[in-house]
Amino acid sequence: MILGLLLGLSWPQEVERLSRGAEAEQGPLVLAIHGLGDSPSSFKRLLEAYQGPLHALIPAGPSRTSVGYSWFDVRVKSAQVQELSSGIAHSAAMLAELLQAEAPDGD
Repeated sequence: MILGLLLGLSWPQEVERLSRGAEAEQGPLVLAIHGLGDSPSSFKRLLEAYQGPLHALIPAGPSRTSVGYSWFDVRVKSAQVQELSSGIAHSAAMLAELLQAEAPDGD
Protein backbone atom coordinates (compact mmCIF):
# COMPACT_ATOMS: atom_id res chain seq x y z
CA MET A 1 0.00 0.00 0.00
CA ILE A 2 2.89 2.37 0.75
CA LEU A 3 4.20 2.03 -2.82
CA GLY A 4 0.78 2.98 -4.17
CA LEU A 5 0.52 5.97 -1.84
CA LEU A 6 3.97 7.20 -2.83
CA LEU A 7 3.17 6.89 -6.53
CA GLY A 8 -0.40 8.18 -6.14
CA LEU A 9 -1.86 4.92 -7.48
CA SER A 10 -5.14 3.24 -6.80
CA TRP A 11 -6.82 0.39 -8.60
CA PRO A 12 -9.26 2.03 -11.06
CA GLN A 13 -11.21 -1.11 -11.97
CA GLU A 14 -12.98 -3.89 -10.16
CA VAL A 15 -11.06 -6.97 -9.12
CA GLU A 16 -12.78 -10.34 -9.48
CA ARG A 17 -12.03 -12.72 -6.61
CA LEU A 18 -12.40 -16.46 -6.55
CA SER A 19 -11.91 -18.43 -3.35
CA ARG A 20 -12.89 -22.05 -3.02
CA GLY A 21 -12.08 -24.70 -0.46
CA ALA A 22 -11.46 -24.53 3.28
CA GLU A 23 -7.70 -24.21 2.80
CA ALA A 24 -7.86 -21.68 -0.06
CA GLU A 25 -6.94 -18.69 2.11
CA GLN A 26 -3.86 -20.49 3.47
CA GLY A 27 -2.72 -21.71 0.06
CA PRO A 28 -0.91 -19.83 -2.65
CA LEU A 29 -2.49 -16.77 -4.19
CA VAL A 30 -3.05 -16.86 -7.95
CA LEU A 31 -2.85 -13.50 -9.71
CA ALA A 32 -4.56 -14.07 -13.05
CA ILE A 33 -3.76 -11.37 -15.59
CA HIS A 34 -5.87 -11.24 -18.75
CA GLY A 35 -4.60 -10.47 -22.23
CA LEU A 36 -5.22 -7.43 -24.42
CA GLY A 37 -8.91 -6.70 -24.88
CA ASP A 38 -10.02 -9.34 -22.39
CA SER A 39 -11.76 -8.92 -19.05
CA PRO A 40 -11.63 -10.45 -15.58
CA SER A 41 -15.03 -12.11 -16.00
CA SER A 42 -13.92 -14.23 -18.95
CA PHE A 43 -10.71 -15.19 -17.18
CA LYS A 44 -12.70 -16.08 -14.06
CA ARG A 45 -14.73 -18.63 -16.05
CA LEU A 46 -11.47 -20.38 -16.95
CA LEU A 47 -10.42 -20.58 -13.30
CA GLU A 48 -13.86 -21.79 -12.21
CA ALA A 49 -13.19 -24.98 -14.20
CA TYR A 50 -10.33 -25.82 -11.82
CA GLN A 51 -11.70 -28.14 -9.11
CA GLY A 52 -9.07 -27.82 -6.36
CA PRO A 53 -8.72 -25.25 -3.58
CA LEU A 54 -8.14 -21.85 -5.06
CA HIS A 55 -7.64 -18.27 -3.96
CA ALA A 56 -7.37 -15.98 -6.99
CA LEU A 57 -7.38 -12.28 -7.80
CA ILE A 58 -8.38 -11.39 -11.35
CA PRO A 59 -7.91 -7.64 -11.92
CA ALA A 60 -8.85 -5.63 -14.98
CA GLY A 61 -6.12 -3.72 -16.75
CA PRO A 62 -6.21 0.01 -15.95
CA SER A 63 -7.02 1.11 -19.53
CA ARG A 64 -10.33 0.46 -21.24
CA THR A 65 -10.30 -0.69 -24.87
CA SER A 66 -13.24 -1.05 -27.24
CA VAL A 67 -13.69 -4.71 -26.27
CA GLY A 68 -12.13 -5.06 -22.80
CA TYR A 69 -9.07 -3.83 -20.93
CA SER A 70 -5.37 -3.26 -21.53
CA TRP A 71 -2.39 -3.13 -19.18
CA PHE A 72 -0.70 -0.29 -21.09
CA ASP A 73 -1.34 1.94 -24.10
CA VAL A 74 -1.03 -0.33 -27.11
CA ARG A 75 -1.15 2.63 -29.49
CA VAL A 76 2.39 3.59 -28.47
CA LYS A 77 4.83 2.87 -31.29
CA SER A 78 7.86 0.70 -30.62
CA ALA A 79 10.09 3.73 -31.24
CA GLN A 80 8.47 5.41 -28.22
CA VAL A 81 10.22 3.10 -25.77
CA GLN A 82 10.06 5.52 -22.83
CA GLU A 83 6.27 5.90 -23.05
CA LEU A 84 5.77 2.17 -23.49
CA SER A 85 8.01 1.33 -20.52
CA SER A 86 6.22 3.95 -18.38
CA GLY A 87 2.87 2.29 -19.08
CA ILE A 88 4.24 -1.14 -18.23
CA ALA A 89 5.88 0.17 -15.05
CA HIS A 90 2.61 1.84 -14.01
CA SER A 91 0.67 -1.43 -14.35
CA ALA A 92 3.41 -3.36 -12.53
CA ALA A 93 3.28 -0.89 -9.62
CA MET A 94 -0.51 -1.18 -9.46
CA LEU A 95 -0.30 -5.00 -9.41
CA ALA A 96 2.31 -4.81 -6.64
CA GLU A 97 -0.02 -2.57 -4.63
CA LEU A 98 -2.90 -4.99 -5.16
CA LEU A 99 -0.79 -7.94 -3.96
CA GLN A 100 0.50 -5.99 -0.98
CA ALA A 101 -3.06 -5.09 0.05
CA GLU A 102 -4.04 -8.76 -0.22
CA ALA A 103 -1.20 -9.95 2.05
CA PRO A 104 -2.57 -11.18 5.41
CA ASP A 105 -0.34 -8.87 7.44
CA GLY A 106 -0.12 -6.08 4.86
CA ASP A 107 3.51 -6.86 4.01
